[in-house]
Amino acid sequence: MQSQPLFIYRRFLMNTLIKTLGAGILAATSTAITAAPMEWYVDVLVDHGGSFPETKVNPTSTGIKDQADISFQSQTLVNTTNPGSLTVGDTIVTYAGLIAASTNITAQSYSNNLFTALLPTIPDSANNRFGDAWYLTFRTTNLSGVISGLSDPLRPEVSYSSGTIELLFSTDLANWSNFMNLNVISSTYDTANNLNIVGNIDFTGVDTTYSSLFHKVDGISFYDNWLDGDANPISFSLDQNLGAPTITPIDANTIKLSGTHGAQLYFNTVPEPATLGLLGMGMLGLGVAKQRKKLKA
Repeated sequence: MQSQPLFIYRRFLMNTLIKTLGAGILAATSTAITAAPMEWYVDVLVDHGGSFPETKVNPTSTGIKDQADISFQSQTLVNTTNPGSLTVGDTIVTYAGLIAASTNITAQSYSNNLFTALLPTIPDSANNRFGDAWYLTFRTTNLSGVISGLSDPLRPEVSYSSGTIELLFSTDLANWSNFMNLNVISSTYDTANNLNIVGNIDFTGVDTTYSSLFHKVDGISFYDNWLDGDANPISFSLDQNLGAPTITPIDANTIKLSGTHGAQLYFNTVPEPATLGLLGMGMLGLGVAKQRKKLKA
């Protein structure tokens, strides 16, 4: 039977090791999510012109990109706890992009809600006539969260925890296909006027006719990557400016926030939590073995 001091010492070493490994795993996860944006390209399966192979990945695609710029308008309905005024913790639902009219929500057109650029744009021929022969936009009607801060009453801070952003494709600006979804997980403020929304891509219920538009540089489409079981799931980051919204009381329990935004959309791949867990367990096993050898010595 081991002595009490030795038992306490061993438990101390184990707790220290577990905490250290846990911090390392979290750091690895954070590094993966905040790494440089992933490069990608869009293949619309039609050659609309431009140079190949100098600038386009293939005749029917764009060149290599790592960022999409978006201009859009949003309308947020706040369910107020205190009638007629905003309070931290009030629940919100945001509607944005190419949306139809609904209760207290105004319909929005493509002219104010569109992907404006796929970057880098030089040379322009690398875009396969994006914005001229084919178009991208989005819509969301269920972006949910809360009022998270009111340090400046004219610029309420919001935090999102769920919702789906539907990406839309068209060749005629009249018929739009939902080809990919962005599932929102969380959001953070980078600065007082900048909100970063993050989550993972998803293809549940989309129009599979256009689900293979976006590709990684290795040629695998985002859709095929998702079908493979997300061994290396693709995440997204939507970095948007906020500005001062128009604040409109609707009734005693509802306030509407309306704004115009610019945003940058990025993609990345992150390791599976299971992979990180196995890595951590392996490191833990090595650490325990080393500590046992030291104790025996």
